[in-house]
Amino acid sequence: MSELRPGDRIIIVGAVRPSSRLSKIVELERMVVVELKSELLYENPTCPLCGASTESLGSRGGYRCRKCHHRFNGVRRAIEVHRGLSLGTYQAPLYRHLTRPLFLPGLSNGNLDG
Repeated sequence: MSELRPGDRIIIVGAVRPSSRLSKIVELERMVVVELKSELLYENPTCPLCGASTESLGSRGGYRCRKCHHRFNGVRRAIEVHRGLSLGTYQAPLYRHLTRPLFLPGLSNGNLDG
């Protein structure tokens, strides 16, 4: 899945088969997302005078407004990015006839015991 990032903890359920081109291939049937690492995006502060965006003046230079050119010292703010992925069990749209579908009883909330 493209929403996964390094540091996320997942459990993969599937079959391993040999490959002529690669050594082994995992045919993914089900994935349980156990833990998601938070992803932060850092933004420059806005200008205290006019509220416009600012640019950094280096490591010790502070910030300068792009609109009114006001210089000030400020702190970058951290914003948590929405991942579009939640904790739980995900099943591939195509699965083998031996795999129990998620909608059947006995496999809810990531319980892999069956």
